[in-house]
Amino acid sequence: MAGHRPRSLMLALALVPLALGVRVAQAKDLCIVTSVYGETIVGPGFTIPSKGKCKPFAGFMSNQPFSGAVCTSSDGTLVHLALHDAYLTMTVLDMNLPLPTSTVSNASYCHADVGGPYGNCMYGGITASVGYCTTKIPVM
Repeated sequence: MAGHRPRSLMLALALVPLALGVRVAQAKDLCIVTSVYGETIVGPGFTIPSKGKCKPFAGFMSNQPFSGAVCTSSDGTLVHLALHDAYLTMTVLDMNLPLPTSTVSNASYCHADVGGPYGNCMYGGITASVGYCTTKIPVM
């Protein structure tokens, strides 16, 4: 019997790297697709905050940075995403939980007024989906 313990211990120790590797491979990136951009906004390693909490968002779409804040409602049924890009446009989405979801309860897309042809907002008619990416999306 004593001979089986070292073998069991060696097997257990051999499985530890596999278990750790699985955790690394399961790291989540948040993917947001809207009808406004037509491309995927990626939040590397981002997870939706717990009920009643907010957290900063830092991500990208192609080679463009996105930042903002994401909050989950106190009852955990809604996630509020307020994201802006480098061109002073703001996308605000209220999405029903759980993920993945494509149920938009409120959405807007606004350009900042910088003295040009911009400075307007679009409400309604915006479709979106939010969930965890199924493939790795690189920065272009």
